[in-house]
Amino acid sequence: MIKNLTCSLIAFFVFLPTFVCADTPCKLVIYCGITMVKPMVEISKEFEKETGCQVQFVKGGSGKLLSLLLENKNGDLFLPGEDSYIQKLESEHPGSIVDKSQVGYNQAAILVKKGNPKKIPATLSALTDDRFKVIIGSAERGSIGKETKKILTNYGNFDQVMKKATVTLHSQSLVNAIKADKADVSINWYAVSTWQENVDYVDGLRIDEKFAPKKKLILAVLTGSKNPDQAKAFLALTTSEKGHAFFKEYGLSD
Repeated sequence: MIKNLTCSLIAFFVFLPTFVCADTPCKLVIYCGITMVKPMVEISKEFEKETGCQVQFVKGGSGKLLSLLLENKNGDLFLPGEDSYIQKLESEHPGSIVDKSQVGYNQAAILVKKGNPKKIPATLSALTDDRFKVIIGSAERGSIGKETKKILTNYGNFDQVMKKATVTLHSQSLVNAIKADKADVSINWYAVSTWQENVDYVDGLRIDEKFAPKKKLILAVLTGSKNPDQAKAFLALTTSEKGHAFFKEYGLSD
């Protein structure tokens, strides 16, 4: 037996490696996009209960999170709102990821007030209609803003929308604007419209998949992790049947 290890690896049934931390507290730092925080918090509770290892979240827009984790160099795992951020990290900083796996997906939709009282059509041309107050996410700060730019550029009206729309940081501020009657319509992740605190206030209108395809959600273990074994165990739990159920509950999986 190796006695000088802080955390010893043991078997949790046959499905999930888990860890018992003896002398010093074990803690994982996870950089997590706003839309995925809810299922990840649920998973972290299970992880802490099973392992005794604490989980701390740094949450926000995916673009901002990527900048922060590169600057702070204190992260164990990274879960952005779409896989392009993982691709960017790997291409610009080779070797920065030691393990990764898909845990769900995001898909953009048009969000309107519950019951759609203004009869906003489920078409991207609605975002240039002067009858409607429009809010979109920042393409520089968050995954939904980046996805919105792609969608509207492909559709052909991004510049027109930018001339009239209010721009905000991330999915949470987008849905809050519609709930507070500060906007009539936005593009946001469809999952947000299904959450308990939003479902009575907003509706999600599906966008044609040729403009708004599903986006993979990739959870990555970072090379700089101070707790690499525990980080891989968290990844294993997230990709397990139990983890998948939480992502499905919050509209982030089939």
